[in-house]
Amino acid sequence: MTLKTLLVLLYFSWGFSANSQTDSSKLFEMKKGTLSGPILAPSGKLKIEISKSSDSSYAASYQMDSSYVVIAIFDGLVITSEIVGWYYQVTTKYGNYFITYDGLQKPLVKKGDFVKAGQTISAVGYNLHNTYFFNLFIYDTKNSFDPMLWLKH
Repeated sequence: MTLKTLLVLLYFSWGFSANSQTDSSKLFEMKKGTLSGPILAPSGKLKIEISKSSDSSYAASYQMDSSYVVIAIFDGLVITSEIVGWYYQVTTKYGNYFITYDGLQKPLVKKGDFVKAGQTISAVGYNLHNTYFFNLFIYDTKNSFDPMLWLKH
């Protein structure tokens, strides 16, 4: 473990009182509608659909004709970076909010890393039909949110 990772972990585990968690969450909420999208792709190359599952989970689902770079939409601590089936998933945490990047090739970040907005996380993965896909989820400890509400259009 690097010194930087250790310091980030200490900050997130010791440095957060209930008030600082609330303050961090408020900072994230203030960014609603202003965040850049997670995919670096030429204009018009992405098909985006918003879905809501039976358990009320929202997802922004992206389909495209080739793999593009996936970037962090906001600063955060990587709390998971794992393989799920035949693709990878990375989840970051900021205050009481979580952002999950789903449908990735092997990530360039690992659990314990601190990512900055715009930092490359991975590249878009593909499914069994050789279709490139990616899902973005934003949620807190109680609710799932439509990711498009946080992204600028």
